Amino acid sequence: MPQQCSTHQAQDRVRDCLLEAGLVIEEEDPAGQCFLVSREEEGISRMLVVWEEDLLVMEQAVMPFGGDAACSMRLLQMNRGLLRGAFCLTSDGTTVVFRHVLPLVALDSQELAACLGALSLALAEGAGDFLAWTDRAVQQGKG
Repeated sequence: MPQQCSTHQAQDRVRDCLLEAGLVIEEEDPAGQCFLVSREEEGISRMLVVWEEDLLVMEQAVMPFGGDAACSMRLLQMNRGLLRGAFCLTSDGTTVVFRHVLPLVALDSQELAACLGALSLALAEGAGDFLAWTDRAVQQGKG
């Protein structure tokens, strides 16, 4: 059974892994359980990283969601090709995010680098679709 980290150890471990991965910590809550991080050259901008108990959750906002059924279908098709994470909607259904969850016990700099690589690749491969959908959502007043 994996050994549990203390809150302070987990906070330091998450912060260290984020920095080792070349992410810039833009904001951090006082408890150290929520970070906004960026690595602009990889398309990562103000990505939300939250850890709680034994999970690390990463969410990168991708685009506003206009409610287009074709967009929904294409996002599901894109998910099929992802090695890590998934495109999904926020709970209010207004934004498409890339979300990845991993066990905190598995967190190390290589695992985080692999997650970030998957995100960057997914953003690059879907860039044309994301731009077209964003333009459409803005034109419809939903962006």
